[in-house]
Amino acid sequence: LAGMFGLGCALALGPLHRLSGGLPRLVRWRRPLGITAIIFAGVHGLVSLIPMGNEYGRWEYYAKHWDFTVLGIAAMGLLLAIARSSGERAFRRMGAKRWRRLQMLSFLGIVLVLAHFLVLGKVAKWVEWFQHRKQPGPPGTFFAMLFGALVLALKGVDLLALRRRARKALPAPSASSERKLQQL
Repeated sequence: LAGMFGLGCALALGPLHRLSGGLPRLVRWRRPLGITAIIFAGVHGLVSLIPMGNEYGRWEYYAKHWDFTVLGIAAMGLLLAIARSSGERAFRRMGAKRWRRLQMLSFLGIVLVLAHFLVLGKVAKWVEWFQHRKQPGPPGTFFAMLFGALVLALKGVDLLALRRRARKALPAPSASSERKLQQL
């Protein structure tokens, strides 16, 4: 959960910075937040391999539940690759365009983590809590899932705003180019 919140905060800072026109001090925390989130996720992965009770940490369990295991491993692998290339040396070596594309895959990482939550069957526990409310609050994965979905929605709003700004920056079509388009 800490990994999901850390990654979500790191990824939300960029869109919040662009949409608000501010937050310059906070943007510098993206990389440390993202690296910390990946460390937490790595610890989660390693701890889940330790045999606990009757299920977790046993290879039969992971073979039986291959779907969320694959999603977790894919998310971890993707996020590790992104973390490894997040520094200035990687930026210079890869070039700005390739580096940005790779860093944008962090949002795919959030999607994989959210899918990992869903496939784990967490939704049933959320529904059970909303029906019976035996505990003071819903399970923690509910808030992590909600936060991840909000970060993705924020990125969608940011992309729409970027597209609008790009359209406004384009010069108006000339009369001759409009005639040529009409002829086609």
